[in-house]
Amino acid sequence: MTKAQYLLQQKTYNLWTDKRIILAYAT
Repeated sequence: MTKAQYLLQQKTYNLWTDKRIILAYAT
């Protein structure tokens, strides 16, 4: 895995985590 792919994966994971936190608080 290249560094770019790793960073992209981390960014995507962070976005998903943020959405789940927002959804958790929204309910």
